[in-house]
Amino acid sequence: VGPKPPKTMEGYEIFFLQLSLAVTPFFTLGSLELLAEKNTYNLYGYFSAKPHIAASARQLELANYIKNKWEEYKFDKVELVRYKVLLSKPQTAVKNRVGLKDSSNIFQYEATIKEKVLHPDEDDPNVVLPFNAYAKEATVEGDLVYVNYARQEDFVKLENDFQLNCDNKIAIARYGKIFRGDKARIAERFRCKGLILFSDPADYAPPGYKKYPEGWFLPDTGVQRGTLFLGDGDPQTPGYPAIANAKEDVKNLLFYLHVDSAYRWPLANLTDVLPNIPVQPLSASDAAPLLQAMSGNEVPAEWRGQLQNTTYRFGGQFTGSRSGWKAHLEVHNTRESLDAFNVIGTINGKYDPDHYVLVGNHRDSWIFGAVDPASGTSNMMEISRAMTTVMQKTGWRPRRTIKFCSWGAEEYGLIGSTEWVEENEKLFTRNAVSYANTDIAAEGNFTLHAAASPIMKEVLFDAAKKTPDPDDSTKTLYDTWLQRKPSADKSEPYVGSLGAGSDYAPFMQRVGVSSVDFSYNFDSDYYPVSSYPAYHTIYDTFDYVKKTIDPTFKYHLAGARVCCSLTLSQADDPVLRMSVTQYAKTLKIYFDQLAAQYETNLNARNIKLDYLRSAMANFTTAAQTFDNFAKSIKDDQPWIRRAANNRLVGLDKQFINPAGLPGRPLKKHILFAPSMFNSYGGAKFPGITDAYFLATTNGNWGVVEQQVSIAAFYVQAAANSLSFTP
Repeated sequence: VGPKPPKTMEGYEIFFLQLSLAVTPFFTLGSLELLAEKNTYNLYGYFSAKPHIAASARQLELANYIKNKWEEYKFDKVELVRYKVLLSKPQTAVKNRVGLKDSSNIFQYEATIKEKVLHPDEDDPNVVLPFNAYAKEATVEGDLVYVNYARQEDFVKLENDFQLNCDNKIAIARYGKIFRGDKARIAERFRCKGLILFSDPADYAPPGYKKYPEGWFLPDTGVQRGTLFLGDGDPQTPGYPAIANAKEDVKNLLFYLHVDSAYRWPLANLTDVLPNIPVQPLSASDAAPLLQAMSGNEVPAEWRGQLQNTTYRFGGQFTGSRSGWKAHLEVHNTRESLDAFNVIGTINGKYDPDHYVLVGNHRDSWIFGAVDPASGTSNMMEISRAMTTVMQKTGWRPRRTIKFCSWGAEEYGLIGSTEWVEENEKLFTRNAVSYANTDIAAEGNFTLHAAASPIMKEVLFDAAKKTPDPDDSTKTLYDTWLQRKPSADKSEPYVGSLGAGSDYAPFMQRVGVSSVDFSYNFDSDYYPVSSYPAYHTIYDTFDYVKKTIDPTFKYHLAGARVCCSLTLSQADDPVLRMSVTQYAKTLKIYFDQLAAQYETNLNARNIKLDYLRSAMANFTTAAQTFDNFAKSIKDDQPWIRRAANNRLVGLDKQFINPAGLPGRPLKKHILFAPSMFNSYGGAKFPGITDAYFLATTNGNWGVVEQQVSIAAFYVQAAANSLSFTP
């Protein structure tokens, strides 16, 4: 089953690629020759075979592998781009330690801080022991207090409802709900001297579900690593690229001649974005003895996890037989400037070479990283091979330039992608069409999951409609997506807003490049977890994927087809299928939510949403007028077509405020940003909602009124930008 043959020669070139997409199994995605299952396994297995944390030798080896492959595929240009950036790793000479000491200062319990090897894939001497990147190097001791998920509301409840405080205490908290870096910052704000994080079975291995290697869920010894950095990009060069002026040594790709040209802020100036307390992650099995030793009253039911033989208590001073005991937290992580590499492969466009369609995936991982990110890397490599194979066999070339991007040091804070965006900000403001992110190709096998700028929804839906459902060939992926994950009104599949969890963030929130992020996901209504359970642990291996997610890789293939189809549409459609009416529809939903939640209280303070509401109405009218005009553009009107496309690719850029959001100058999109208290979550009209929350505590309602005015201005400006009349 494939697409119907077209009537033009140019159409046949695209038809050839689409047909091969329809009939070729297992990642081949457009190749003229079938790719053997063994080769597919080898590709995926290669990227996840060894640990490849940022700045490791394996990372550079993988970067050169991708560079060499893209040169072999006859890309028009392949670049290895180097940045010198601040990273963090645990020391090898001295270990991080967590435990309990008695009144004689003798350890009565000490956590192993090491994961048990359950499969030969995991047995590698280069596995980095569990740590939280950028945690302060320090040793602290004291009382231990349980703070649930370490959210703002958890600490407030602890103080207001239970009359307990965390002053000069070590907090212990569950992973989940919000970004770990926000947990550390909130713990600091409530005066904790240190923070211990652990993966509670309630969130990663609920009772009744099988744990790996028998099932999908996290073994008791699994530990989630991860960054604590509260920004994007190199921490020492905020807003500017960490340029190292790298020059390749043509005789040996592994050596570089460079002169460092970037100014770097001293570490002492980074206290707002890097943690000022020691933080260490633990497994469930390591955390259990700590919680079992704690005193105090039992926590409420909603704060209780599911550690076996454990009564969850608030803690505080140790009592009874443990009187005089203290918790011990010792962290020896480094902070040092190291090299990070991006690989950028370019296929020049035929008619609009100055318009760039971007596709990206990060390459680094905390350990083996089979799901995150090798699944996305494998898909991106197969898509790039498919396109270049068709180019070589048929002479086909995309209308617009396509850039494939392999990012370095994403796990530390989207570093590679952010540095590249900062270095090319002016160019992308003018030339970038869109960015498609394929961080994780498949973390489950239930349905497609996506987050996107509203303008990207229709082209994403079209790509899903062209993709057969991997479980039922009589349906499309769009059909099952709509059935299994519908929007609130059931009219279309659910598409979330973009936070800051992956490399789309600098494109969308720094320069307004319309972005989309998607993966094949698990049933979040059925499985009570926030991510795939092996996330950032030693168990995220090729074996884990084959056993528990996608034995035949058909779900990866479905995701790859969506990504390939979307990329081809963005690169080759004469008039882009970016929908301004979909943007207006989605924006109205978000405005109505804003008004429902805040307008009554705003009116009481004489802060009106009337001008913003009027601008919203004008934007909706302008979007419909533009959409009607775009549909009337004829084939012999290339300049009008170009003008229409320029307005489409510029729409998200109209919402970029150079001043940024209040207190967050590098988050510049006035409609979409990460949540102030959860960098993984997305916020709508973030300037207004951030200012409103702060005003409830500091009383500065003038900033709220200012942000309402700014939003109204930018929405009206966006409406004006769609006009074709002088």
